[in-house]
Amino acid sequence: MLRKDKKIDKRIEYKGKIESSNIIDINQVNIKEVEAWSEKNYPTFTNDLLHYLENLNKNNHGYFKNEIVPVKHFNGKEDYTELVGGEKKRIYTVEIGNPNAEQKMVVECVKHGGERIHRVTGYMFLKSLLEQPTEKKEEILDKVRISVLPVVDPMGAHKGTRGYVNREGNETNNPVIVSMRHNQNFFGWEDANAVEGRNLQEAKGYRLRSLQNHFLNVFGPIDSYASLHETVMFPNLVFKNQGVMFLLHHYFTDEEVQKLSSLKRMFTSKDKISRKIRKVNIFKEGTKFIEEELKYHPTFMKATSIRNRVRDLGLNVYDDKLDKALQMLGQGRMADISLDESLLMLGPFYRKAGIILAPDFYVLNGVTNAMTIETFSKPEADRVKEGLGFLEAKLQVEVKDKRFYN
Repeated sequence: MLRKDKKIDKRIEYKGKIESSNIIDINQVNIKEVEAWSEKNYPTFTNDLLHYLENLNKNNHGYFKNEIVPVKHFNGKEDYTELVGGEKKRIYTVEIGNPNAEQKMVVECVKHGGERIHRVTGYMFLKSLLEQPTEKKEEILDKVRISVLPVVDPMGAHKGTRGYVNREGNETNNPVIVSMRHNQNFFGWEDANAVEGRNLQEAKGYRLRSLQNHFLNVFGPIDSYASLHETVMFPNLVFKNQGVMFLLHHYFTDEEVQKLSSLKRMFTSKDKISRKIRKVNIFKEGTKFIEEELKYHPTFMKATSIRNRVRDLGLNVYDDKLDKALQMLGQGRMADISLDESLLMLGPFYRKAGIILAPDFYVLNGVTNAMTIETFSKPEADRVKEGLGFLEAKLQVEVKDKRFYN
């Protein structure tokens, strides 16, 4: 098992350990069921999911009923539709839980068309919460209203390609991609996930504008946002069989930025020895390293609690020691801030590049908890388990037991 953050663990343990309630039992993931759902094309997947949900409602009641909600066009006049396989198709969200709950959570899957497996995660997330009602599930669903979008990009899911948007807001899923090796800004086209924060609404495209309006104004305002991704492109050899990676989206205040910018990153053993010496020195200085400053930051405590809950479920967590080594050599991701070996901070990094991804867009519009996960090259059922483990952890930490980070 990978090393945990002992200080955070001790603080969490002091306030009460997370119960191993298995609101979502990842061990119930059936390989054959995963394969059957992952092989469906977009129209078949959507039709089968809607049929399944409608049948559930015949037997379920209370918070265990689901509501199938088509996303409206941002003009508010009709449902948003796209041509998929020659037919107009709606984008559906599925809402579950207490309609009057103050807390609202959004789960988005298949942001990029080629990342197909987490639409199955979305289906199994709904199935796990809605089938076989229990008091523990009811306790969770009483506190939160959840909107699940199983497929963000229908055309991309149908074609197995990413969506790209040009400066006029026109979108395509045609090859600016070769075997999922995409080229950023190729002839002016940008990844659809990277244009969410464009200042000019018309430059985002109708689909993104409709989805943003839906989550912020129709379903929302929302408190929690989760985006599930998978790495299905080069360098899959580097990331093969890695655990789930957590990407945290958070923007610091000007005061926090000023303080963090004066601190060092903890890269080497020498840095760690220096920290230990300072701890026992009665004339010790103030905080010296970024990691030390962030450990008890509320947003990072929440994210660390989620990460550790995923580990408690027996799942591996991505270890970014390789990235740290590459950064020391002047290569690699070059993320500004890293917490421990398994929590990466993306907001400030992308902001410097002038990019606002979907989670960053929602954070800048008032969402307090926004995280992305990446799963890597391994069996489909394992990737679904990782996605479900992440969502179960968010429910445990953000909804059920808020005392873990307050």
